[in-house]
Amino acid sequence: MSIVSLLIGQCGNQVGSEFFKTIYDDNFNNCPVYSASSNTSYINESLGTFFNLPDSDSKPEAKCVQIDMEEKVIRQIRCEVNRQYNWRFSKNYFCSKSGSGNNWAHGYFLNGPPCMEALSNLLRLELEKCDLIDGLITTLSLAGGTGSGVGTYLFTHLSDDCPKAPILAQLIWPYRLGEVVTQAYNAVLSLGHLLRSRAPTGFLLHENDQLHRACAARHLPKHQRGAARGAHDQIPITELNRLLGHLLGGVLQPYSYSSSGALCRRRLSRLLFDLSGPPDYRLYRLHCLPYHPDKEARRFATETWPQLQRHSQQLLLTGACLEDTFNSTKSTNIRRY
Repeated sequence: MSIVSLLIGQCGNQVGSEFFKTIYDDNFNNCPVYSASSNTSYINESLGTFFNLPDSDSKPEAKCVQIDMEEKVIRQIRCEVNRQYNWRFSKNYFCSKSGSGNNWAHGYFLNGPPCMEALSNLLRLELEKCDLIDGLITTLSLAGGTGSGVGTYLFTHLSDDCPKAPILAQLIWPYRLGEVVTQAYNAVLSLGHLLRSRAPTGFLLHENDQLHRACAARHLPKHQRGAARGAHDQIPITELNRLLGHLLGGVLQPYSYSSSGALCRRRLSRLLFDLSGPPDYRLYRLHCLPYHPDKEARRFATETWPQLQRHSQQLLLTGACLEDTFNSTKSTNIRRY
């Protein structure tokens, strides 16, 4: 079964690129800790879900449609992937030269309607490559004009193009003290339209502030972690995107049972079916532990399942996205049902 991604705007394309890198690296990681990476069935299941495999001589092709109103970001990302990695992006991408100017109304009313037919054709071409569709994942930022405006307009037509496919909308929430003056208006207008729409089956929210604190805890000295705004420039945005790719990849990658070794396939449609309820309960968040961004550090990981279980209880109590960003002094007594 296949999962097709829609990468909208600069942020959506950057996060999507890191997500596909995470999936590919997980299958061809030389670290001996991950025995599943050498399992042929694991690789075939993982790559078959997110990549098209034309033949043995061609690079795997990501199942996605890239969308941006400026061609600079998409061109840079595609050149980087072609030059440094053994996979490639799909030829189905859309670029314009107008831009959205960090303005939701500009993207929704001016850029969205003229390109809708072209975007529908690109999505149809990508879906026709798949034997069976498990769902769609759209990735966009709520701060800019293209992700919020064009992305919101695109959602109003997705139900017509894919009436039976479950859709997960991955939304990146801007910094509380961001650099875009209109980001608050863009976010409010986007959510106001998206929550009224029936197209997305669920919304996966990521807060830049929480992602930044999690990355700062791993890359900055302890005395610099408390600077909420001043440390932004010290954490590359690629680290936040890498964490986002790790979070989503950890949910969708298959896994094997340690006792029998049987491979368990994770389905996006099943995940959304289990989580979906009334329309007002479609907002989801991901929690992750452990997270080791450095591949070499994974060799020396010493976490045990009882430790991870205690940490997971703390994540539920505090709402932190990673295990080292919560207050460990809080009680771990959780009512058992």
